[in-house]
Amino acid sequence: MKGLELSRRYFESHGKTLCNDDLLPFASIGLVGNGSECFGFDDEISKDHDFQPGFCVWVDDDAPQEI
Repeated sequence: MKGLELSRRYFESHGKTLCNDDLLPFASIGLVGNGSECFGFDDEISKDHDFQPGFCVWVDDDAPQEI
């Protein structure tokens, strides 16, 4: 399984509980970094280091503080 798909599934099963409906209009969620899995270029060899599911959440400065 490619890293992007692994991270998508990880977010669907674990991350969505962190992001309530009030947060989502003010947030961007994705996978970033310099690893090949962030670009969809990962293969069996690249999975031998730093290969794990993950995601980043960015929240707009305009988001209400209570969120």
